[in-house]
This record gives sequence, C-alpha cells and structure tokens, in this order.
Amino acid sequence: MKYIEPAVMFFTMIVYVAIAVLIGVVAGTTVGLFLKALNFLSGKTGALPVPYKMLLLPVGGLLNGLLLYKMKPGAPSAIAAVHSEGKPPFDRSFPVKYLAALITLVSGGSAGKFGPSAHFAGSLATWIGKVFHIQPFLRAQLIVCGISAAFASLFGAPVAAAVFGLEVLAIGSIRHQFLFPSAVSGIAAFEVNTALRSKNFS
Repeated sequence: MKYIEPAVMFFTMIVYVAIAVLIGVVAGTTVGLFLKALNFLSGKTGALPVPYKMLLLPVGGLLNGLLLYKMKPGAPSAIAAVHSEGKPPFDRSFPVKYLAALITLVSGGSAGKFGPSAHFAGSLATWIGKVFHIQPFLRAQLIVCGISAAFASLFGAPVAAAVFGLEVLAIGSIRHQFLFPSAVSGIAAFEVNTALRSKNFS
C-alpha cells in the first residue's frame, strides 16, 4: 500500500509532462505557421505601389470590424483567463483572432506579434485541457504553458518564457507549480520552431 501513492503521483507527473510537451508542440507549430503566413503576406503587400499601400489600412480596419462584429468572439485576454482559473470559453475565439491578427498586421495596423500569439497558444491549451478532461482550476496552468510556448517561439528563450509566465501572468500570486510545466512547453515550442526555421522547412 505504501507504494501506491508515490506510483500515482509519478504517473500523474508523467501525464502532465506529456500534456505540457503536447501544448508546446501544438502551440509552437501554430505560432510558427502564423509567423510564416505573416512574413509571406507582408512580402506581398510590401511590394505593392504606394497608393495601394495607403488603402490597405482602412480596408484592413473595415474587414476586421466586420469580422469581429459578425463573429463576436468575446474572449478575455490571456492574463484574465489565467486569473479566472481558465474558466472562460477561451478556445472558441481562436479562428477569429487568428484571422484578425493577420489582417491587422498585414494591412499595417499598429499591433505586435506576441499578443495574438499568446492568445492562439492559450486557446489551444484550453482546448487540449478539455480534450483530456483536465479540471477547470488546473486549466489556468495549461494556459500559462501555452503562453510560455508562444514566448519561446517568438523570442527563442524557453527558460525566460517560463519565468515570464510565473512572474507576469500570476501578478500578486507567485505560483511556483507553473514553472516546470511552463519550461517544458517552452522548450518543446522552441525545438519545433527551430525545425520550422531550418532550410528543410523554409
């Protein structure tokens, strides 16, 4: 009997490490493909004559406005989702925000890459948590894993990504249990993006 509890704890740890790796791979691939699509489309719009470039921003704003008005994603930010223990339907807005981010950035809108990437990764992490029937109060940890994966994909710093998730996304409440799975997801995402950036995938 005395070996049952340690065995259960070890098995649980293995399961969560596997899920963290899966989140890193899926989120890293998604962010990598987003960046490739962004670079490709930006190259196309960058080659347009100046008069056409000037039209891109208002057209992009109009398209985004229509998209968000019709689809009404209504998802919270990544930080809000973490602090609400992953309860909001964070994953439902993924396709809308993915397309909206591409339109904004390609048309010359004032936005960065990390915000949309963190949203994609957090959405996918929430979805993975539902697939594996992870308890709602643990889904916040999975969202942090996803955001760590996004950070590592963009900046190539998986350890810094884990610390970022620990210190910034849990403001006022240092959750040390987030550190190890976040680092695992960040490393997995970093390796995936290293492969995507290699000559074989360029």
